[in-house]
Amino acid sequence: MKAPIAALAALLLLAGCSLTPQQRELSSTEKGAAYARHEAQILGIESFQVDGRAASAELGFRADLRWLERADRHYELRLAGPFGAGAVELRGDPDLVEVRSSEGVQQTADPEGWIRKRYGWTLPISGLRYWALGIPNPRLPSQPSLDAQGRLATLIQSGWKLTYSEYRREGEYDLPRRFEADNGQVRLKLLIDRWNLQPETGSP
Repeated sequence: MKAPIAALAALLLLAGCSLTPQQRELSSTEKGAAYARHEAQILGIESFQVDGRAASAELGFRADLRWLERADRHYELRLAGPFGAGAVELRGDPDLVEVRSSEGVQQTADPEGWIRKRYGWTLPISGLRYWALGIPNPRLPSQPSLDAQGRLATLIQSGWKLTYSEYRREGEYDLPRRFEADNGQVRLKLLIDRWNLQPETGSP
């Protein structure tokens, strides 16, 4: 009798599996609505800190990255190679940035241009505040495409193409974990290890 019972149990299990609803692909309209809700939610984030890594195989470049964005629009960006080698820190706002490096302290209104002149490549600093959160800069034209959950899959903006390959859940938000930034000359891979959405009151 054990064999028929086992067979019946297997049939019941298969029947139960067949009744499990499949995850449905969202329609274009549903994706658009999901993204509109997602973008509005993300735009409510006033300050954050990310700790991660940036790398470019073409440049032979790899560095630890820390980006701190405050509610008053001041930001701090730190890039450092292994054991802190070649560390560069940028502190400022959209109008003026202080750059600290082995060459001393300088001020510039064009940090992307400063990095390009010094290292021969640059980071998408003007858009990073938004792109790190997985949304376009709302003040500039953009060409987005969405994934199955209504989040950014790719984004073309300000001469850069962003490709998002992985998100992670942080509280009530879906935030990027892995993405690439490519401007046709430089392709950077970014991996975010840690998000802190309360950097002014949380741990540094």
